Formats: sequence, structure tokens, C-alpha cells
Amino acid sequence: MENIQLSHSHHHAKNIKSPVSFLAHDSDVPMNIGSLFRIADALGVEKIYLSGSSLVPPNAKIRKTSRATEKFVPFSYEENLNDIISKLKSLEIVIKTTLMGFTPKPSQAVKQFILKVHGKI
Repeated sequence: MENIQLSHSHHHAKNIKSPVSFLAHDSDVPMNIGSLFRIADALGVEKIYLSGSSLVPPNAKIRKTSRATEKFVPFSYEENLNDIISKLKSLEIVIKTTLMGFTPKPSQAVKQFILKVHGKI
């Protein structure tokens, strides 16, 4: 069997969706957004919510990193994070969170959150 490099046109969207959505706030690195779309596509995520300064498709760098999966994963953009959270809560969607991209010296609020959730800093 011959090995070939697949192109974007070889991708087939998953028909089965997980009852999970992603929310990215102020994620302004196109490669991170593109990776988020690839992960969401692989896991069958229902939707990606983008907010704040997050970049949104169409964007050439997002498309390159996502391998065109941004065409298959539904997404929406809302500038105000609180508006998205209020909308999700009104739909009785449970919100779980994780923190990404810590700076070497996290703020006191971040330290308190880590302590509260994980029991240590």
C-alpha cells in the first residue's frame, strides 16, 4: 500500500456528536484556535464558542493548522464572555472549566482558583 499525504478535501466530518462544547476566551493565537478545531473535530464536539479577542475563521493560519476542520465544527463568536455564559446557563448547560496558558507567575486570583479546585498550588 502506498503512503500518501491527504489533503483537506479528504476529510470527512463525524456524524456522531458528543454533548460537549468548547469555549475559548481571548485566544488570539491562530495556531491555538486551529488546534482547538482539530481536537473538537476528532472528539465530535457539538460547538466551539469564541469570545473576546479570540480569532475566528475565516483565517488562513487557522485553516492551515485546523486542516480545514473549521468547516465541519460549528462555532459562534460573542465579544462578551458573560453573554455566552448567561446563554449557556439559561439552556441549563453545565459549565466545566480548565485554565490554559499560565504565565510563569500566575495572578493571585489564578492561584486561589488552583488552590480551590486542586488543593495545591
